[in-house]
Amino acid sequence: MLGVPLGSDERAAEYVEKKLFSKLRTMVDRLSDFNDIQSAFFLLRISFSIVRATHFMRTTPLSKWTTQAEKFDQQIWDAAQNILGLIIPGESWKQACLTPRLGGLGLRKVVDHAEIAFSASWQESKLTSRENWTPRDDVKGFLPQKLGSFRKDEEILKKLIERAPNERERQRLNRLQCEQAGAWISAVPSRKDGNDTVMQPRNFQVAVALRLGLPVLDEEKSCSLCMQTIDVFGDHAACCAVSSDRIHRHNRMRNLLDRIAHEGLLNPEIDLGTWMVVDLEM
Repeated sequence: MLGVPLGSDERAAEYVEKKLFSKLRTMVDRLSDFNDIQSAFFLLRISFSIVRATHFMRTTPLSKWTTQAEKFDQQIWDAAQNILGLIIPGESWKQACLTPRLGGLGLRKVVDHAEIAFSASWQESKLTSRENWTPRDDVKGFLPQKLGSFRKDEEILKKLIERAPNERERQRLNRLQCEQAGAWISAVPSRKDGNDTVMQPRNFQVAVALRLGLPVLDEEKSCSLCMQTIDVFGDHAACCAVSSDRIHRHNRMRNLLDRIAHEGLLNPEIDLGTWMVVDLEM
């Protein structure tokens, strides 16, 4: 009735295989053909297949479908690379599978979180039924799934930071934990919420590459404005003192604050001389 496999491990694995992969390939192929990669990636994160995987994570012990879980994770990895047009190495993929709050892309791996989800579901069901159930070896502790998965992500991120090859990479990973640093990943790409939620395909691709510490250039180049070297990670482009990019970013933030203040009926006015938004009613 609830779509949960019962019986031997072989029958459970066969059932999960059928339900989990019957439409997965068709879905990811269609998403890969999208011209709007931001929307395609958003749909990948919330797709039916992801929801179905979560259902099995909460209802079926991982030991019964480990092979299918690994296969599913690999297909999501392949789909993300096809949608984004990027080659994502193993260490970068580990980061991508973290929650956006910890610097990831929100594509959590089934094999990392299935036991956490099943334990949480089992304990919650036991409390709801008010019955005394025989303890299980595959149920470890009691944490809500959201909290348990977040702590698992924290452990993975800690290891990534410890294994970082240089100080730049450690700083990059640490700064991705700043509040709202990953809001653009989970934002719904809809102009009904404002143009700021919609990114051009190339901009979204570069933003993901920068987030994952991937190269954005094929080789080092000289900045055409200040002649300093731009390495393959493109760090200089974000801080060149000669270009006007920093001013453009500042002005976009200023205009966003102005719009929010207008929507809040605060009667703001932009002071172009100091690039500040002033509330005339304050």
